[in-house]
Amino acid sequence: MTYLFGYGTLINKESRAATSAVDEAIPFTVQGFRRGWYAPDRGCMAHGVIPDDDASVNGVIIPVHLEQLRLFDRREHDYHRIEVAPDVWMYMVDKFHQPSADRPICQSYVDVVLGGCLDLGEEFALHYLRSTEWEGPVLNDRASPLFPEGFHPERSTSIDRLLTGILIGPEVCK
Repeated sequence: MTYLFGYGTLINKESRAATSAVDEAIPFTVQGFRRGWYAPDRGCMAHGVIPDDDASVNGVIIPVHLEQLRLFDRREHDYHRIEVAPDVWMYMVDKFHQPSADRPICQSYVDVVLGGCLDLGEEFALHYLRSTEWEGPVLNDRASPLFPEGFHPERSTSIDRLLTGILIGPEVCK
């Protein structure tokens, strides 16, 4: 048995289940990395981490068997897996990208991650928000979510309340 550290959509149980049934998720923090919007996915940007000695990233560790790890490796094909603690693996972005009008931050991705965070508590969600870089245009794709696995529109009000002050100001794509 080994563990996989999820810091983006892997925080969300339903999103994880789209790859492999993994119910257990233990809150965990990794030091020495910064989370941002660094990886393109489905025409939008996804989370990635880059080394930063002064930063930390919260997420979850999930127990996985070798065959499950291979499934997650396929899911995270634009990343490479590194060991961040004994028997704890994390995916790092292979090529650093920046959000742009052509590759914005998708609201549905944010909603999936924050939905998973809220399942672990509001403090966990606030730590996620504070430890993530939020620069770049945002595409409101809630009407037709590009990231449907774990997306629940009924949580929008709670998520928007948390995002107030975080996403105020960036250009919103049409």
